[in-house]
Amino acid sequence: MTRSHTSRRFWRLTRFSLALVLVGGGALFRGVSTTHAAVSPPSICVSCPSPPPPPAPTISVTADGLGRLTVTGQNFTPGGQVTIVASMPSDGMGGGGTTTTTVAASLPFIRCYGGYYCYYSPGGTIAATVRLMFSCGSGLYPVAVQAYDLSTAIGSNPVSIFPWSTC
Repeated sequence: MTRSHTSRRFWRLTRFSLALVLVGGGALFRGVSTTHAAVSPPSICVSCPSPPPPPAPTISVTADGLGRLTVTGQNFTPGGQVTIVASMPSDGMGGGGTTTTTVAASLPFIRCYGGYYCYYSPGGTIAATVRLMFSCGSGLYPVAVQAYDLSTAIGSNPVSIFPWSTC
């Protein structure tokens, strides 16, 4: 073989090897970035502070005048069971008594935006409608309502409300 032919072969082999390294390196980097993108972000941001412990459970109650009480509350054990007790003294005409309802408190929710901004909903909220039986004109008796967190055995603030019968 002549010297020019050997030199030409050497340069072809060098260019082929260089192209192979570049293409293989590009595929390697592309594979790493694809694998990195497939990893899901953590559910809790590392930059987010821990939420403060919740205060005591609280409720608020509204009446519609037809025997339905709407009870909303917060600061219960997230995902736990909450028993709502509504009691009214007997009105002597078949109305009054105690009604209980058990509901589940909402679950907490944490959302991380870009690792720097966190949205945190602590959960532990409730909303329920309680139906009472009372006779016409018995809205003068107050209804005592309280909710009990069954996980911690802690009661909420007691609320007294007049149902105001409209019949």
